[in-house]
Amino acid sequence: MKKIRANAEGDCGDKKNICGQVTRELVPGTLQLFYMKGYGRGGGGVHRFHPDTKAEEGKFIDLWRFREGTWKITRILGYGHRAK
Repeated sequence: MKKIRANAEGDCGDKKNICGQVTRELVPGTLQLFYMKGYGRGGGGVHRFHPDTKAEEGKFIDLWRFREGTWKITRILGYGHRAK
């Protein structure tokens, strides 16, 4: 999971906000993975941001497709971010 999330960070489209400025840490026990027939896989959970930001924790959903022999993230959705 860490490797997949790291690959997603390089493709971040939110460069004007926090992309590349923080590290996201998965909150243990929150990861959920599921199969999406006709598409690929989905996953979600809760992550914490480091270093300090206005949002302490947030939820995420990643959509993955298997392409060219590897899993690639096609969408990253962040929501439910809680301020400190």
